[in-house]
Amino acid sequence: MRFWDEEFGVFVFEIHALGIIISLLYVLPRAVRSLLRVSYANRWLDNLATMNSHKTKKNVVVIVCCYKRVHLKCLQSIVSQVYAGKLTVYVVDDGSPNFEELEEKYYQKIVDRPNWKLIPKKRVAGTNGKKKAQQTALEQHQNWKEDDLILFLDADTYLDDPFLVQRLADAHSDDHVGAVSAQLGVANLHASWITKYLGEEYRQTFLKSKAAESQHDMVKVINGACGMWKWSTIQKVYDRYLQGPATGDENTLTWEVLKDGYHTIMVPTIANTEVPETFRDLIIQQVRWLRSDCLYTLKNYRLLSSRKKGYLLFDMTVELFTPMLLLFVATSCVWHLVTGAGFLTLIYVLPLLIMVLIDTAMTWGFAAKSRGMVSLSFAFKSACFVGINGLIWLWALLTCKRDVWITR
Repeated sequence: MRFWDEEFGVFVFEIHALGIIISLLYVLPRAVRSLLRVSYANRWLDNLATMNSHKTKKNVVVIVCCYKRVHLKCLQSIVSQVYAGKLTVYVVDDGSPNFEELEEKYYQKIVDRPNWKLIPKKRVAGTNGKKKAQQTALEQHQNWKEDDLILFLDADTYLDDPFLVQRLADAHSDDHVGAVSAQLGVANLHASWITKYLGEEYRQTFLKSKAAESQHDMVKVINGACGMWKWSTIQKVYDRYLQGPATGDENTLTWEVLKDGYHTIMVPTIANTEVPETFRDLIIQQVRWLRSDCLYTLKNYRLLSSRKKGYLLFDMTVELFTPMLLLFVATSCVWHLVTGAGFLTLIYVLPLLIMVLIDTAMTWGFAAKSRGMVSLSFAFKSACFVGINGLIWLWALLTCKRDVWITR
């Protein structure tokens, strides 16, 4: 056992048992989490099978914010919705520099459509971004009723299910439910290997993680791409929501709603959204998301502790801290290779390979067998992305107060 290397002049740990312990601390919690997620997700699916559709007819207000580009497929998918109640659509242009071009090609058609309204918004410093654009639309609430529903929809999200609005609205028949999330898929799935990876990640995240959270009535983040909220619920938390951070608006709104005692759930109706196609854009997205997660880490712990949600506390802990363990293992592997002790890297790598096999087995058991190779590829790539996200998470934690994070 040596703690000081005279040749390199640095502290080193040659207690190789430590590597095994750290690796197991990464492997075992993730394996247990995978088993629990599948178990709770299956219970959630069983409960859905026994639920009856209420066919609610509450008014639904759809809010879509556009900037520089109009995704015609998004607007067409709203038109194609089959809904028993009234559907009102607000399209907010967030100060696009090419507004006149967009107005001529797209916006003029919106104005002519019944129950559709265009809201041009001037771009002024300090009043930009999706959150501010949504606020502009919410200011049109004079004729809204307490039981109306608000559907926030990203401009690059497409409602492929023609009954999506109906399914989300039906879930709001329960008075305890404050917000409902749709299941997200990837619209540009075949654009690059990044999008293919994200397609599988989204599928597993929603069918396992979000489904398990729904079983506990606490989806920690209602996705901003396609989430429906009770208007009465938003009114209660609106001031606190506006005072929240400039980024992570869906994280802020979800936390405020949960803090007031409402349930948040997911409905298995798919909305496809466009995702980053390059590694650079993926990192930018993850930086923004993880920064928001860091801001709400302690708040979520307190909230889950007060609700006595043991599984969700465990799941959140594993999600946040196992990337740090993976970084330690990766650093140890590199250190042994540099110092000529390549054989010792097996001590660290073997548990990680076991984790990949466990992830693959869990994925295989939860997916169609035809997706086996996709699941295998995803399992190997996932370990790499966990390590990358660990670095981003650490950076986000250390710099979460800096304005440099704030970006559209």
